[in-house]
Amino acid sequence: MVNTFDHIVTFPNIKKEIFEKEVTSLFINENTRVMHLYIKNRYNNRLNTIPGAKYSFSELEFFSSNTNISDNVIIGLPEIFKSIKRLELVIEMKNNSYEFVKLIDNIDKLYHIRLYSKHYAEYDNDSFRKALENSLIKHANTIQYFKTTRPPVTNILSSFVNLKILKVKGFSNDLSWDCLETLSLSFLQVLKTDCIPIEKVSALIENTGGKLIEVSINGGYHDENNNKRLIQSIYNKCKKIQYLKILIRNENISELEKLLIDCQYLDGLNINGIVSLYTHAPVEKYDFKDFDWIKADKKALKSWEYNF
Repeated sequence: MVNTFDHIVTFPNIKKEIFEKEVTSLFINENTRVMHLYIKNRYNNRLNTIPGAKYSFSELEFFSSNTNISDNVIIGLPEIFKSIKRLELVIEMKNNSYEFVKLIDNIDKLYHIRLYSKHYAEYDNDSFRKALENSLIKHANTIQYFKTTRPPVTNILSSFVNLKILKVKGFSNDLSWDCLETLSLSFLQVLKTDCIPIEKVSALIENTGGKLIEVSINGGYHDENNNKRLIQSIYNKCKKIQYLKILIRNENISELEKLLIDCQYLDGLNINGIVSLYTHAPVEKYDFKDFDWIKADKKALKSWEYNF
């Protein structure tokens, strides 16, 4: 909501801060409950001093913000944002507010976390990230969804014993994702990766508890051996998988056939690569849904998706 004021035409005789405050009070008051709140770093008014703010935010479920917003904005919010269930933070290069650590500490039960970082090779915010992650670890038993665009600086991932959904996105080859290699997530059901080293993804899948029902893998370098290991990890550890997005190298067609035989619950397959599948797939055994097969007999393979 409050991230839209920069796009509102202001009047010449009204200061922007006054205008923002007046408009904000239309939505935050004693008669309105706010369930979702977005704050960007250009917003600069204190929300906790608005009449009725405590009531208005008493059932707040989702909060999204840049972490370098002014302390003037966030001071006082930890005391009234206790009901947050889902939190989305854009971690900036510098000038991050440690009030966010306090905010996380005060939340009653946190289930859903998204941490976005700008894709620069060098950061000067590791101390802030460490404080933030240590605060999130306190919610380890309740967190079920975690998304990050940068490797953690703590052991936060291994603390999420009840995690069901994990999404990781990389930007730079300079970043190490070794944290995934020894990670064991027994209850993980959904895994989505983007530009993550394939050997790390394979190791992660091998260490799951066999409950994965959706796996989506984009990017990452696939040589023949890494690609083979990845496919094997899926048909060995993901017997209940229902949807799979993956690249298949020509050399590993036989591994794909094993996957199709072993993964009997699979009804969505997105093959993100140019391969010849028509003569290898035991299509009479499968009834995939909602996908079109582009390069082969549409009648036989009517529910596969193939990107090229």
